[in-house]
Amino acid sequence: MLHLGTGTLALTGTGAIDNSGGRIATNGALSLIAGTFANTSGTLTSVGGAGLTIDSDLANENGLIAVGSGLMLRAGAARNAGGSIEAAGLLDARLTALDGGRWSRPVRRDC
Repeated sequence: MLHLGTGTLALTGTGAIDNSGGRIATNGALSLIAGTFANTSGTLTSVGGAGLTIDSDLANENGLIAVGSGLMLRAGAARNAGGSIEAAGLLDARLTALDGGRWSRPVRRDC
């Protein structure tokens, strides 16, 4: 899914959003709200800032989440083995558990 506009791409669901092996990209900001989010071997990118609110688990094994500004991440357990979560600005992550991977930028992690 490619969003070529400069506004906010909003993805909202109460259940699962599955981007495994896929690509979600926006030239603007990103807002993602989901029960669970699977980005295994997938790519989620935003030129602007991003807010990800995931009620339960985030699966980002071998995946990439990269934003061009700040990233606010709220989730249950984050599985990030082999994956990368990156922000050009502040990366504010509040998780119940974290499993591996790479984090990049000024990071605030509450686990």
